Amino acid sequence: MNNKREEISDFLKDEYFVYWVTQSDPKADAYWKNWLEQHPDKLKQVKLAREMISSFRYQQSHQMPREKHEDILQSLKAKQVSTYYLHKDKDNSRWYLKVAASLLLLLAVGASIWFFPEPEKPAVAEAVPLVIKRSGKGEKLNVKLPDGSQVKLNANSVLIAPAKFGKDRREVKLEGEALFDVSEDPDRPFTIVSGDVQTRVLGTSFNVRAYEEEQTVEVAVVSGKVSVQGTGAEEVFLLPNEVSLYDNNSRSFSTRQQDISDLIAWSKNILIFDGDTEAEVFTKLENWFGVNIILPKQVVIQGKYSGRFYNEPLERVLEGISYAAGFDYEIRNRNDVLIYEQPLENKPAGPL
Repeated sequence: MNNKREEISDFLKDEYFVYWVTQSDPKADAYWKNWLEQHPDKLKQVKLAREMISSFRYQQSHQMPREKHEDILQSLKAKQVSTYYLHKDKDNSRWYLKVAASLLLLLAVGASIWFFPEPEKPAVAEAVPLVIKRSGKGEKLNVKLPDGSQVKLNANSVLIAPAKFGKDRREVKLEGEALFDVSEDPDRPFTIVSGDVQTRVLGTSFNVRAYEEEQTVEVAVVSGKVSVQGTGAEEVFLLPNEVSLYDNNSRSFSTRQQDISDLIAWSKNILIFDGDTEAEVFTKLENWFGVNIILPKQVVIQGKYSGRFYNEPLERVLEGISYAAGFDYEIRNRNDVLIYEQPLENKPAGPL
């Protein structure tokens, strides 16, 4: 087993992790549940790695001669790869040979993903190198995809894409928020997978917001036409200045028309608070500036806060919010922001 588990690629190379994702085993479930309780900061990497392994679909699609399985197994043994779950019974042994074969190919290309078409006859799978772009808190990234499409990642987001798109489709995965400007290609629809929601286009510009901790997935169209489909919900078609929200709990869409300039303002370095609660305000600040905000037990922002800041530093933003909401703050070591409740007599009167 791989004891160093920091990045997604580490989990993809961990044979016990692959076993856990693909098999039903109470012992493996208990082990990984306990591991996640001890490493809650790795939940996002674990989730993405599970999705990637599940998408391989080698159990249904991969047809490899038995001789090839034997050769690969011998190679794995020569490399001293752990055979923790190579059980005595023949069924489990055959299963491990399949996992071993796929795992060796996976290691050969680094962090990679398998894309399988849906042929009428079994076809040999092609290992495609995987590109993972991750923006940390306080960071935005510009990404150019193999087809020329442009993606701007908002803070604390992950984009997963193949190094080369297939002949009949273009598919990427997103967790977080990104503004897409997709190159037109009628023969290869472009699909963004965000949890339970799939957004399909031919060539257009749109914004997708799909943070794991949020209850909804939001798709806003800047230009062109977008198809959005979610688990348990009917397909929705969106035109410019239309926004669709998919509720992960009710598994339903709600659509509205609006000027979406505020929704994509982040891509122009405009930080907007629009009737945000205290939790929403400080979460935005942490993501936007990459800081750790330490709050007192008392609520320091009563009601909801609205404000707009264009390319302003953290200090200026905190000055504006603290003056309106009536709290004090202190920045320590550049990354820690301590929030203090002001004495009642010093707080501004009236709503924010």
